[in-house]
Amino acid sequence: MSRLRSVIAIIALAIPLTALSVSAQEGPEPSPVTGSIVLPEGAVLPDEAIVLVSVEDTSRADAPAITLSRLEMQAPGAGSPIGFALSVLPVALDAHPVLGPLDITITVRIEAADGSLLYINDTAIAAVDADGPMQGIVIPVIAV
Repeated sequence: MSRLRSVIAIIALAIPLTALSVSAQEGPEPSPVTGSIVLPEGAVLPDEAIVLVSVEDTSRADAPAITLSRLEMQAPGAGSPIGFALSVLPVALDAHPVLGPLDITITVRIEAADGSLLYINDTAIAAVDADGPMQGIVIPVIAV
């Protein structure tokens, strides 16, 4: 009898796990944030450079930003502009029930292979507007 209970318990546990995996696959489609990174005039990235692009929630004052999406790519010898595309889940972009609309920004860091910073964007650039994730964002970077 105890063996039968064990089998029933295993089957009962397996059913919700199967249902969970199916519902997770049917979730909201990610929304793209696209654009290009503009290097200073005449600049060309070293072959080992790593380009880091992040979409972040920067709404919270005096608190670290929350990364919603991140792209890391190599662009050996790339010149300007460098295109990018990130996906962000729509639920991450919803307004906070108490704080209101979120400040969703995009940041760019370009690093050498040893991790030293080569370029960064030095201004806040919105990644989302009233219509949702933005397309064709132009992000100028400065040498560090």
